[in-house]
Amino acid sequence: MTHVFFSLLALFICCILVVPVVCDAAQQISVPEGNLPLITLERTRCYGNCPVYSLTLYKNGTVIYVGEYYVKEEGLGIGNISTQKLEYLMDYIPSLGFFSFNDTYISYDCTDMPYAITTVRTDDKTKQVEHYYGDFSAPQNLTYLEAAIDQVVNVTQWTEPYNSWDYSYNEDLL
Repeated sequence: MTHVFFSLLALFICCILVVPVVCDAAQQISVPEGNLPLITLERTRCYGNCPVYSLTLYKNGTVIYVGEYYVKEEGLGIGNISTQKLEYLMDYIPSLGFFSFNDTYISYDCTDMPYAITTVRTDDKTKQVEHYYGDFSAPQNLTYLEAAIDQVVNVTQWTEPYNSWDYSYNEDLL
């Protein structure tokens, strides 16, 4: 019974300390009301030290980063990219065939790998692709896109030196 009491007490203290910090950080984000995200990329855990984080890119160039595990910066990070880079990325996406990809590539040809979940929103459609890195049927262009998103937002500002994964990308991208 004492264990339950101390657990509840710890939870209460965390709520008192953490909620105001999260609310203050959320107020600092300059995303205009009604501005839906154009691109999101979420990288999940693996059996090892894969970086776990999410990126959300908005039309005004705002980038919201949330780092969870095996990253240099845990928590909320706010960045910005030029509209030129964002437009380039939005043009690059259809050229890779993203909108014709399957919704999921989740076969376990190899175990213990991370997932990348990519969502792209245009004026007339929204598409999400769930990509397990152990599914060998996933198109290479999907991996290129995931890496391109990381590259355009300079994700290593938040993830290095812990980002031990080599997410291959097209060096001619930028």
